[in-house]
Amino acid sequence: MPVRLIPRCLIIGALAVAGAFGPVGSAAASTSCTYYPPPLGLIDVVLTSDDAMRLEVVGGDVQVQDGVGTLIPCSGGTATTAATATIDITDGSGTGIAPSFVTIVDPGELAGAKIDLDLRGGIDAVAFQAASAPLDLRLGAAGVNTNPVDLKGPSPDVDVSPGGVDEFRAEGSSGADRVWAPGAVGGDSPTTVPLKITANAGDDLLGGGEVSPDVFDGGSGTDTVSYATATQGVAGPINGQVYVNNTVTGLDTLTGIEALVGSPLGDELSGDGGPNTLKGGRGDDLIRGRGGKDRIFGGRGRDQLFGDLGIDALFAADRRRDAVIDCGGGSNRRELAKVDRSDPAPRSC
Repeated sequence: MPVRLIPRCLIIGALAVAGAFGPVGSAAASTSCTYYPPPLGLIDVVLTSDDAMRLEVVGGDVQVQDGVGTLIPCSGGTATTAATATIDITDGSGTGIAPSFVTIVDPGELAGAKIDLDLRGGIDAVAFQAASAPLDLRLGAAGVNTNPVDLKGPSPDVDVSPGGVDEFRAEGSSGADRVWAPGAVGGDSPTTVPLKITANAGDDLLGGGEVSPDVFDGGSGTDTVSYATATQGVAGPINGQVYVNNTVTGLDTLTGIEALVGSPLGDELSGDGGPNTLKGGRGDDLIRGRGGKDRIFGGRGRDQLFGDLGIDALFAADRRRDAVIDCGGGSNRRELAKVDRSDPAPRSC
């Protein structure tokens, strides 16, 4: 059994949910838990015929529970957060057909830990849920880093493995959440596992992978979806369906988003009639405000910027000659266009 590190305060729950994941059930009769004290510091959880379990820290102790919160005692004793280095969660039912749903609550409190997943069969999901602190997650092909602060240290790690995961989910806090997928650690590629993010309140920064259909719900607050690390251009409205890599497999769905950041390549971005912030990045971009009080940034490149209706501010001063700068049909005296000397004369500004 491999030995891995685990963080201080953890709540993992494999809860079967209605719909694709089935109804919530009790795993007491079919889930086994074994605790191996230090030097292993390992909690080994095996799911069999039932896919519902929870792992929660209560008073400094790591508890394994069923899907409704009933304690499942671990043979070997009670594990404390200080004495737990690794948690293995395995679907032990062979090929398995029942889906597993694993929820990690306040994953930032798992700093330095490794949660090893081996989910087999069914459509399995892992969810990250904020309870007392905002989410700060980086996702990649190697897994999930739940504490990106350690990316600045000498040995960044992947805290949650993606073994058998068919969907990552995140439920944010009322604060500023950060959930994006440029790769979990340096040199890692973006995740190919679909993401479903519900940011809730707060000013959040969200970003998905490139080859999977992702869902972003910003909720209240001023929320941003960013494709700044994408290796392909993006096209679509700020709230609607955005194509990444111009393929249906990279078709993301955005709702409740106020700011959209494009890729370093050529993008086609548009607003939704409300007040939006649209940023094009370094490529040759086509950006339309579509009404409302918009702030539009072309970035470096030969851009076409259209404010359309509403009182807009267009920022085209980037030391590059742009193609079109058009404030549109708002109140021209109150609209703004910042341009370079080499840019064409702004229209309707």
